[in-house]
Amino acid sequence: MTPIKPPGVANVPDLPDLTDQIRMLVAVHVERDGMCEGCLNTWARLAPHPCRWAQWAHAWLAEPTSGTSPQP
Repeated sequence: MTPIKPPGVANVPDLPDLTDQIRMLVAVHVERDGMCEGCLNTWARLAPHPCRWAQWAHAWLAEPTSGTSPQP
């Protein structure tokens, strides 16, 4: 099934591309000593793992066919 882009929105990524990006996000935001390594390396921010980015990505990957984005 091909995802349908909203009318008038040109920059909405295709679902497979978005899924790949979310998988990369999950690969980066991993646990290191109880903290999120992705947040630490990207923003020098100490965030407990799972951070809100990892929580959102895991929720999205758990139900990718819903057509809606889970709230962070």
